[in-house]
Amino acid sequence: MENPILKALEEGATAVTGSHRLARVLDREYNAIRQQQGDVAWEAPAVLPWQGWMSALWEDFQFKVQNPPALLDPWQERVLWQRAVLESDESSSLLQVGGAAATAQEAWALAVQWRLDLALIESDGNEDSRVFASWARRFQSWCDDDRLVEGARLPDYLRGAMAHLRLPTRVILVGFDEFTPQQRDFVEACRAAGCAIETAAREAGNQAESTVRVSFADPSREIEAAARWARALLSRTSDVRIGVVVPDLSGRGREVTRAFRNVLEPATQLPGHRELPRLFHVSAGEPLSMRPLVTSALSLLGLSPQRNEWDRVSGLVLNPYVEGAVTERAGRGLLDARMRRAGDMRVSIAALRRLCREDGCACPALDSILGRWLRLRDQAPATQSAAAWSRTFSALLESLGWPGEQPLTSVEYQTGEAWNRVRSQFAATDAFAGALSMEEAASLLGCVAAETVFQPEGEEAPVEVLGTLEASGLRFDHLWVAGLHDEAWPGAPKPNPFLPVRMQREQRLPRCSPQRELEYAALITRRLLASAPDMVVSYPALVEDREVAPSPLILPVRRIGVEELTLDDCTGYAESVRGSRLMEQMVDE
Repeated sequence: MENPILKALEEGATAVTGSHRLARVLDREYNAIRQQQGDVAWEAPAVLPWQGWMSALWEDFQFKVQNPPALLDPWQERVLWQRAVLESDESSSLLQVGGAAATAQEAWALAVQWRLDLALIESDGNEDSRVFASWARRFQSWCDDDRLVEGARLPDYLRGAMAHLRLPTRVILVGFDEFTPQQRDFVEACRAAGCAIETAAREAGNQAESTVRVSFADPSREIEAAARWARALLSRTSDVRIGVVVPDLSGRGREVTRAFRNVLEPATQLPGHRELPRLFHVSAGEPLSMRPLVTSALSLLGLSPQRNEWDRVSGLVLNPYVEGAVTERAGRGLLDARMRRAGDMRVSIAALRRLCREDGCACPALDSILGRWLRLRDQAPATQSAAAWSRTFSALLESLGWPGEQPLTSVEYQTGEAWNRVRSQFAATDAFAGALSMEEAASLLGCVAAETVFQPEGEEAPVEVLGTLEASGLRFDHLWVAGLHDEAWPGAPKPNPFLPVRMQREQRLPRCSPQRELEYAALITRRLLASAPDMVVSYPALVEDREVAPSPLILPVRRIGVEELTLDDCTGYAESVRGSRLMEQMVDE
């Protein structure tokens, strides 16, 4: 931890960070230093990301005033945007109303944060900008009429209520590469109210002399080499902090996790393995809807009493989170095989129950829970509010015995808690979504789960796999930055389609132009190259059969061959099994 930040925290200052990851790192490092100093107990440091600080101020504010406005959560806001889109004349020409509403919500947040005038957006933009402006006026009118505050305008609302806020005496801003005009306005208002706010300097530092650049045949071999490099370092000493940065980690999270697990934690792939201390941690979460526990719940909520695709019914029969999945495992496997032999493309629940009673594949427990489910399903109204559907969905899942009879693992338990929070978010759209059919309600709940990023909490690990934004500003003993080829770094610009491009470039909005992306990538590259005394940067030679070159930003780094790296030569379990095979030769005459 930097000394000025440590000293400020010791003196009771509040540290506000530019990312959640940096907030966790500062909190952990502060506590570790207090332990090293021999302290037995101390006051927890006040370390919050920017949005967390806004939320904390809001929580305190709403209990100090009478009749405060309501703060919309992101999905309540999304439903309002969808309503604005659907009630417009242009909705009939849209292929994806939900996608248009999400992009409009993002455009509104950018317009508020960067002080873009709605009238200029309408006059200077194209037809899309003019349509967005009409949606935005409708959305803003609803919020004003019903006294609603959305997340984008929360700092502005708090700035107007500064006299009611309990501001810290001193705030230190850490890890910000830039501030939006909205953030600058809020900071200046806090200073005017007597709060001392300072910004911690972020020096890029100097590149380590040992930094090297290396090329690999393809991205998968590059990631595997990074894992083997980390394993070789851990084999020498475990008391070390190793970082691996992957620019497109959000899209490659599963691939990267699988590669590091194969190399660093191969035993976790064996059935019945016991829990061991984690050696690596991947910071990129994945959509909650992709977690097996939630996938099973959404699939069960999509069942129909009459006609179901056979694969959905097969998923029900083999679902490990349904009551009786363990005790009737063999019978349900035979039942699934019986269904496949029948070859029916559509299966009703009544037909499935008849199969459950046949000799050879009898599943009395499954038959019983399906009977309970049918009775509840038949009692459900055709349309209900989101809150009522949330209760109905809970009852339907409970009737099937979800989440099963086996104890949940730590990750499954955390997944279940995240699922409960998603159901609460879904139910909170009650006042804006109106009456929904079961299909519409299940679809909306699935959308909330799909856009909720889930990352299970776990103990700290010596190897951290991060995205570029999360790694910026952190320090490591050893660091490997992968995927720095010319098509990925700098990244491609991605301006919001509802805002005039010229206006975005003039105001220097994020991702608005190639020049903006180049400046950002150059800044992050300089900072990463100074983040560790031992440094490797790499890139693949081929990406999806296309030849790529190293990013121009890493060309000054000394190039070496793969053979000069110290990589662990461990053999994975799959390779060991394959290598131990006995080949039998047969002559076919």
